[in-house]
Amino acid sequence: MIRYSALPVFVTIFCVAAIGLTQACVPKSVIEIHLNPDLFLNWTVSEEEECSIAHFAVNLRRNGEEEHDFEVTTTYVDVSSIVRHCEYWQFRVRAVSDDGTVGNSHLLIAQNPLRDESRLALEYLRINSTEAHPRLYWTLRDEEYRKCASTYHVTVEDEETGEFSDFYITDTSALLDFVSPCASYEFEVRAVYRVLNPPRLYDVSVGPTSVNTTWILDSLSTNRCPIRTLYVDGGQHFNISFPVSDDNHREPVAVNLKSLRPNSLYLMRVSVENSAGMSNRSTVGVQTLELSPSKL
Repeated sequence: MIRYSALPVFVTIFCVAAIGLTQACVPKSVIEIHLNPDLFLNWTVSEEEECSIAHFAVNLRRNGEEEHDFEVTTTYVDVSSIVRHCEYWQFRVRAVSDDGTVGNSHLLIAQNPLRDESRLALEYLRINSTEAHPRLYWTLRDEEYRKCASTYHVTVEDEETGEFSDFYITDTSALLDFVSPCASYEFEVRAVYRVLNPPRLYDVSVGPTSVNTTWILDSLSTNRCPIRTLYVDGGQHFNISFPVSDDNHREPVAVNLKSLRPNSLYLMRVSVENSAGMSNRSTVGVQTLELSPSKL
């Protein structure tokens, strides 16, 4: 007789799960930002966006003196409780994907525009003669709009000779060291709001991967405030600034863009900043050339 004893056999099966490494999804850049007249900051996202956007990180900064941060799920935010009349602010927006990856930022420098220039009416025009030379003083009727007055235009007319002189000043007083004793003068002061015209396109040359432009700025006879920076906003493609060395000639500014895509349309919004504030933007569309077959 053959006896067979069946012993239990324990078999351990190791299930190996394939662990996939998930690559972070980097959001496309925010294309452009606008500050609406009702002080809603809004922006648009690239149509080529492939990431799932969790929220937008919004940063507001004013001259290094004040800063605010928001996280919003919409493509707009109300900034009316922060941005005051005629103040210049930097608005920076970044898209953040579901996995927490932060996209490139897009920058806008803008101000809350003045809609009613009658707010810049002056009052209390007076002369103080306690110094070696008389000094002319003035104040804005509504001090809330002080930042809207970038400069003041002072005119002086000699009532006897009819000689007329004028100058621009950023202070609210002017030393009258050129007037003569025992003479009658008529003074007029006007607050100036619009500080700078947008750059004007002077020349453009286009290649398959480059765009070279030249921009003309306000002349010294038009605007004497020192110019600091030229800004070129190319949406999701580029958002760059060019320091300007202002001198007595105020030469045109060359902007050379490289590493562009052949046969592609680029929309450029160009603005300039001087010591009194930011200009409006000039918008220009430029199409790059096709790449020649010999270079393919």
